[in-house]
This record gives sequence, structure tokens and C-alpha cells, in this order.
Amino acid sequence: MSKKWQTRDGQITLYCGDCLDILPTLEDGSADFIFTDPPYGHNNNNGDLIANREAALGRGKPGKPRPISNDGHEAASKLFKFLVHESDRLLNRGGCCCCCCGGGGGPDPQFARWALW
Repeated sequence: MSKKWQTRDGQITLYCGDCLDILPTLEDGSADFIFTDPPYGHNNNNGDLIANREAALGRGKPGKPRPISNDGHEAASKLFKFLVHESDRLLNRGGCCCCCCGGGGGPDPQFARWALW
């Protein structure tokens, strides 16, 4: 499921959802800007310290694990390759893709330094 918001004049559209579902539906060269914050491939919040943060800080019980979709190393790598391909297809000439990255430290830290222009 995705959410879509548009300016009144229809010139700007924001999509919030799974890029695997949304990107294939968009026309080639139809994007001026892509902003994404993909999973980092760490399996975060899957019973790790993130899921147990409050208990680790002495503030209560451990939280329930809430695994992040596509956050395993292989799935995240596959997703990122898909994103690079789709961004190349979707961005118009002079378009920009801004991808938030974890800053390294994960199983594949070099992807944190990739840039698309």
C-alpha cells in the first residue's frame, strides 16, 4: 500500500510506500528527484539491541521485534540494485537521486559511498 500526495497544480507528487511496488508503475524520465532511505542490510530491529533498547537502558521491558522488510544483506543488496536501475530509468536529464545511507559499518559498507547524479 502506498500513499500519494500532490500539489494543487499537479506539478509535484510525493509517494510514500514500497519502491518495489511504486517505481515500476512510473513512466521513463518522469522524475526530477528521487529521495530514498533503503534498509542498510543489518537485519535491524529483529530481536537485536534496537528491539530491546528500552530494556537495555533500564527503562522497561524489551520491545517486540519489528523486522524491517528487505533488511537482510542479500535482500538489501538486491533492493539497492533495483533502486539504482529504476532511478536511472526514471530520472529525467539533470534529475537527482538522494539516497540516505548508514555511513558504513554494516556488512557491505562501500554502498554507503555510492552516489547517483
